[in-house]
Amino acid sequence: MKKPKHNLISPLRRGSIYVAVLGVALLVTVIGLSALLSVRVEHRAAILTEDAVRADFAAQSYVDWMVFTLNRDSGWRAAYDNDSWSGDEIQDEATCNFKLVDELDGDLVNDASQPVRLYGKATVGGAVRIYSVILESLVDEESGNLFSNGDMESGTANWSDFYCDIASSSTAPHEGSACLAAYSRWDWFSGPVQSVIDWVEDGETYEIEAWLRTRSTTDFLRPVIYLRTTDLQYTTGTSIMVDDTRWVKLSTTMTPVWAGELTEAMLGFCSQGGNSDFYVDDVVVKVAGAEPVMAMEAMPGTWRREVLETQILDPFTAEPIPK
Repeated sequence: MKKPKHNLISPLRRGSIYVAVLGVALLVTVIGLSALLSVRVEHRAAILTEDAVRADFAAQSYVDWMVFTLNRDSGWRAAYDNDSWSGDEIQDEATCNFKLVDELDGDLVNDASQPVRLYGKATVGGAVRIYSVILESLVDEESGNLFSNGDMESGTANWSDFYCDIASSSTAPHEGSACLAAYSRWDWFSGPVQSVIDWVEDGETYEIEAWLRTRSTTDFLRPVIYLRTTDLQYTTGTSIMVDDTRWVKLSTTMTPVWAGELTEAMLGFCSQGGNSDFYVDDVVVKVAGAEPVMAMEAMPGTWRREVLETQILDPFTAEPIPK
């Protein structure tokens, strides 16, 4: 008679094997989750690095943009509060803000000559960058100039020849790289002119400044306004003696007056007598008594990198983790 077979694996041992299998499965799961988390973290780190570069560039660009914006708004000091961040402005992929701080007395309005520190902030993803620079107030000598290409840096653009020839010249300009040459002049009235029909006003007084120099002789040069209603008439201004050794500044005022419908108006330069060749540069024509415009310029050596901050983001939700 055969004896019955006994199960060689006891219930206790079967349980141990089951626990071991579960442990291995759990370990594999943990390793897998760790690898996934590592990939997500590396991915988020790469994104944060890219965000930081974009935020850095955006913050500096935004400061430059705000300097341009402030110079187009003469009433900006009264429009903004001292040391107060502006609302969000989207620039490409960055959220930008700025603030102005009067570091001398905390008052932007009381003295237009005081410098201010401009802060620009940019946020891209989890990266925040802030830069600042001190702006100083300077009188913009060219502001209000009614003449186009008065500095002659654009060649003969906006200038016309009135019974003469004109050309851009690089021969010892007063400033910059070019001046305007007038030559082959017919008579004393010949010279370079610019149309002023779009802005000239009857009875308005204009301040005229120009730098003049002759080509080879001594002569008396002066401004002249040509007006055409029923016929062509002219008015000349104060003359000054000019030679070929140096630039001489002409500074005078003129008040054009006419009757009837104005169909043509030109302002330019001629001589008191004769037809000698001459140069003209840096012409400024303004309404007399106009207040000078204060321009804001960044002071060299005052740029500061204020904040380099990267928020810690949850690798799964990409949301900032509270500090």
